[in-house]
Amino acid sequence: MFRRILKFNALYRKPPGTSVERKHRKFDRNGIIDMDDHSHSDERIIVECSGACGCSRTCPNRQAQQGKSKNLTVVHLKDVRGCGLEAAEPIKKGDLIGEYVGEALITKEVAGDNGETFYDTGKETSYEASTCVMQGKIAINSLDIGHML
Repeated sequence: MFRRILKFNALYRKPPGTSVERKHRKFDRNGIIDMDDHSHSDERIIVECSGACGCSRTCPNRQAQQGKSKNLTVVHLKDVRGCGLEAAEPIKKGDLIGEYVGEALITKEVAGDNGETFYDTGKETSYEASTCVMQGKIAINSLDIGHML
């Protein structure tokens, strides 16, 4: 347990020299995220249970692992923003909307001049992969932004 707390603090503590606050949000027994003292300027993180904590697969702190998400619709915006998402069902404050898996980049943005794949290893990340190629000209990059919506 102590080792898990140390790892959590190492990954998610306030970056040195910044005023950024990172707040660990937890699910209640109904699977709703605690949004008390919410501020849009704070970074928020959610750490789900794993096999290491000894809870069951139905633990309310395993929302993304259970595949729970809200139905969303991709819509085309008629201005320069391109596409966006709209809720296809009601979403209450604290509901898990879904998992953000990255930002679509065209190959030119992903590959350098010599065609090498771009990986920025200087950034802190708590997960293994940063870029996954899906199609020849599109890659999903989740390096800069986390996973949950």
